[in-house]
Amino acid sequence: MALVIAFVVASIGGALAWRVSRPAAPAPKEVEVRSLVMLLDEQPALDKAAVANAMAAEFGMKARVGGEVPLLSIQVEGHDLLLHLEKGEYPLDGYDGLEDEHAGWIAVDDNTWQNRAVGDPYPVIGRVLAALWMDSAVAVLHPQSQQWVMVNDSTRTKLREPDVINALFRRERGEPPIPVDDKDPALVAARNLARKRWPEFEKAFRAREGEDFILKAPITRGDVTEHIWITVLDMDGGVISGRLANEPYDLAGLQMGSSVEVRIDEIDDWPYTLKVTEVGYFTKAVVEVRK
Repeated sequence: MALVIAFVVASIGGALAWRVSRPAAPAPKEVEVRSLVMLLDEQPALDKAAVANAMAAEFGMKARVGGEVPLLSIQVEGHDLLLHLEKGEYPLDGYDGLEDEHAGWIAVDDNTWQNRAVGDPYPVIGRVLAALWMDSAVAVLHPQSQQWVMVNDSTRTKLREPDVINALFRRERGEPPIPVDDKDPALVAARNLARKRWPEFEKAFRAREGEDFILKAPITRGDVTEHIWITVLDMDGGVISGRLANEPYDLAGLQMGSSVEVRIDEIDDWPYTLKVTEVGYFTKAVVEVRK
């Protein structure tokens, strides 16, 4: 059992291979840890008692919690799980498009790898994360496939789905782009006006005078370009950083929430909301007419 614990502690919710050498014995198979990770924009404020109460509420008295924070063990429905309640940043290498600042994370690892007969652990892992849900959650990660999804109003419900991986990470293709001639005089005029008045947007964004600051710009992957809405997060010189605000149609490796950067001279349009008034959105009338 000590060997098992040492292996999973090192995994921190990741997908790693475990090997043991024994004289005159064949090399063992590689084993992948099955895990889900929830990134938080604050440190997880949970102790052992709070976890035990959450497990009892979710699974009943059949759940048992052991260990000490930041590493707890959970035994429930035939599964042995390890729960990580960690401060600091989770390593995001390999998670394409995800560049999120966070202050802590929660990971649930399957520690029943030596007994596959107990079945798929993910429905239980998902329910554990749902039971420990924190309003500071920003993303959920699947280390085995390195898929990720930004948290939204449906994420906690999806964590309780029997097919939790498919529920969380199934990609719904975005709406096909509206075909518009890039040289259409009305569109060119609207785009030029948006760029001319860009200083208004930048001033309001930096002063936080308004909300829902988004822009539209071309994003290219391979030979595919889509003009797509982007939630603005930061500006540095002539570069704007943000996240895709809607699901792309055919941009490989990108999804709603993916981090992107664009230059000011690439901007097609921008709106933001000042009180109840929409400011900008210069191409709206042009695109609506051509739908």
